[in-house]
Amino acid sequence: VAGELALTFREKRDLFMKDTELLINAGEFNMAEKAIQKVYSFSSMRERDEAQKHYSELFMAHGKFFEDQGKSRKAIEVYEKLLSLQQSQEKKMWARDKLVSLYEKTGNIRESIRLKNRQV
Repeated sequence: VAGELALTFREKRDLFMKDTELLINAGEFNMAEKAIQKVYSFSSMRERDEAQKHYSELFMAHGKFFEDQGKSRKAIEVYEKLLSLQQSQEKKMWARDKLVSLYEKTGNIRESIRLKNRQV
């Protein structure tokens, strides 16, 4: 809402990015996707690249938080979303490895094997 009221593109972009972060933390990934699209709409190409990087880093941090709390199933949700994002091959491999480990930890061996064999 605040982003809609901001006057400059920079303010709008910054406020929508903050919305994105809050929505990820609340587990509202679909709403976060809508917010990041608004960030992109107020960004130059360079700013868009930075926003995409920050967006994936937010998911990485959120997943790590759940892992540290021992909430493997929540971490899996976050890392699955992270794996679906457009990002570097390195980050996709990182997310895949995290998921494989968590699937094994939670006893979901079939999903672990499927993901190991999947190209990212």
